[in-house]
Amino acid sequence: MLKAVLLVAAGLSCSAWADDCDHARFDVKITRTYTEYGYSHLIGTAKNNNPIPCGVEVRYSTYDKAGELMRTKEGWPASVRNIPPGQSEKFDLMIEYDRTSKNVGIETLSAKHWIPR
Repeated sequence: MLKAVLLVAAGLSCSAWADDCDHARFDVKITRTYTEYGYSHLIGTAKNNNPIPCGVEVRYSTYDKAGELMRTKEGWPASVRNIPPGQSEKFDLMIEYDRTSKNVGIETLSAKHWIPR
Protein backbone atom coordinates (compact mmCIF):
# COMPACT_ATOMS: atom_id res chain seq x y z
CA MET A 1 0.00 0.00 0.00
CA LEU A 2 2.81 2.41 0.85
CA LYS A 3 4.48 1.87 -2.54
CA ALA A 4 1.29 2.75 -4.41
CA VAL A 5 0.84 5.92 -2.34
CA LEU A 6 4.42 6.99 -3.06
CA LEU A 7 3.99 6.44 -6.81
CA VAL A 8 0.85 8.56 -6.93
CA ALA A 9 2.44 11.26 -4.76
CA ALA A 10 5.41 11.40 -7.12
CA GLY A 11 3.06 11.87 -10.07
CA LEU A 12 3.64 8.39 -11.42
CA SER A 13 0.77 6.00 -11.73
CA CYS A 14 1.07 2.28 -12.27
CA SER A 15 -0.68 2.69 -15.64
CA ALA A 16 1.93 5.26 -16.75
CA TRP A 17 4.65 2.70 -16.01
CA ALA A 18 2.70 0.03 -17.90
CA ASP A 19 2.50 2.30 -20.96
CA ASP A 20 6.31 2.51 -21.00
CA CYS A 21 6.62 -1.27 -21.08
CA ASP A 22 6.15 -2.48 -24.68
CA HIS A 23 6.96 -5.99 -25.93
CA ALA A 24 7.98 -4.53 -29.31
CA ARG A 25 10.93 -2.83 -27.59
CA PHE A 26 12.52 -6.17 -26.67
CA ASP A 27 15.20 -7.76 -28.86
CA VAL A 28 14.75 -11.51 -28.58
CA LYS A 29 17.41 -13.68 -30.20
CA ILE A 30 17.86 -17.41 -30.60
CA THR A 31 21.46 -18.40 -29.86
CA ARG A 32 21.12 -22.18 -30.28
CA THR A 33 18.80 -25.15 -30.23
CA TYR A 34 19.30 -28.75 -29.18
CA THR A 35 17.27 -31.85 -28.36
CA GLU A 36 17.61 -33.84 -25.15
CA TYR A 37 15.41 -36.35 -23.31
CA GLY A 38 12.44 -35.90 -25.61
CA TYR A 39 12.46 -32.08 -25.58
CA SER A 40 13.68 -29.46 -28.02
CA HIS A 41 15.45 -26.62 -26.24
CA LEU A 42 15.61 -23.08 -27.57
CA ILE A 43 18.40 -21.05 -25.98
CA GLY A 44 18.37 -17.31 -26.38
CA THR A 45 18.42 -13.83 -24.89
CA ALA A 46 15.78 -11.15 -24.33
CA LYS A 47 17.13 -7.58 -24.19
CA ASN A 48 14.96 -4.87 -22.66
CA ASN A 49 15.07 -1.63 -24.70
CA ASN A 50 12.23 -0.05 -22.70
CA PRO A 51 12.91 3.01 -20.51
CA ILE A 52 11.77 1.09 -17.41
CA PRO A 53 12.39 -2.38 -15.97
CA CYS A 54 9.88 -4.94 -17.26
CA GLY A 55 9.47 -8.55 -18.34
CA VAL A 56 8.50 -10.02 -21.69
CA GLU A 57 6.33 -12.97 -22.69
CA VAL A 58 7.53 -14.95 -25.72
CA ARG A 59 6.17 -17.72 -27.93
CA TYR A 60 8.45 -20.52 -29.16
CA SER A 61 7.11 -22.24 -32.30
CA THR A 62 8.20 -25.27 -34.31
CA TYR A 63 7.48 -25.79 -38.00
CA ASP A 64 7.60 -28.75 -40.36
CA LYS A 65 9.54 -28.91 -43.65
CA ALA A 66 6.69 -27.16 -45.52
CA GLY A 67 6.66 -24.29 -43.00
CA GLU A 68 3.42 -25.37 -41.31
CA LEU A 69 3.10 -24.59 -37.61
CA MET A 70 3.39 -27.72 -35.47
CA ARG A 71 3.75 -26.74 -31.80
CA THR A 72 3.92 -23.60 -29.67
CA LYS A 73 4.95 -22.83 -26.11
CA GLU A 74 4.64 -19.51 -24.28
CA GLY A 75 6.80 -18.35 -21.41
CA TRP A 76 8.32 -15.43 -19.52
CA PRO A 77 12.15 -15.64 -19.81
CA ALA A 78 12.70 -13.77 -16.51
CA SER A 79 9.69 -15.38 -14.82
CA VAL A 80 8.01 -12.71 -12.63
CA ARG A 81 11.10 -10.49 -12.44
CA ASN A 82 11.77 -7.29 -14.35
CA ILE A 83 14.68 -7.07 -16.77
CA PRO A 84 16.45 -3.73 -16.20
CA PRO A 85 16.58 -1.28 -19.14
CA GLY A 86 19.47 -2.10 -21.48
CA GLN A 87 20.03 -5.50 -19.85
CA SER A 88 19.52 -8.99 -21.27
CA GLU A 89 18.11 -12.15 -19.74
CA LYS A 90 19.19 -15.60 -20.94
CA PHE A 91 16.52 -18.26 -21.33
CA ASP A 92 16.05 -21.94 -22.15
CA LEU A 93 12.55 -22.73 -23.40
CA MET A 94 11.54 -26.37 -23.89
CA ILE A 95 8.91 -27.93 -26.11
CA GLU A 96 8.10 -31.59 -26.74
CA TYR A 97 10.36 -32.95 -29.46
CA ASP A 98 8.83 -33.95 -32.78
CA ARG A 99 11.26 -35.41 -35.32
CA THR A 100 9.32 -33.85 -38.19
CA SER A 101 10.13 -30.36 -36.84
CA LYS A 102 12.60 -28.65 -39.14
CA ASN A 103 12.53 -24.97 -38.11
CA VAL A 104 11.92 -22.90 -34.98
CA GLY A 105 10.81 -19.34 -34.37
CA ILE A 106 10.32 -16.96 -31.50
CA GLU A 107 8.17 -13.86 -31.11
CA THR A 108 7.24 -11.46 -28.33
CA LEU A 109 3.63 -11.48 -27.14
CA SER A 110 3.34 -9.02 -24.26
CA ALA A 111 5.34 -7.09 -21.69
CA LYS A 112 4.66 -6.25 -18.08
CA HIS A 113 6.20 -4.13 -15.34
CA TRP A 114 6.24 -6.39 -12.28
CA ILE A 115 5.55 -4.54 -9.01
CA PRO A 116 8.04 -5.76 -6.36
CA ARG A 117 6.48 -7.10 -3.18
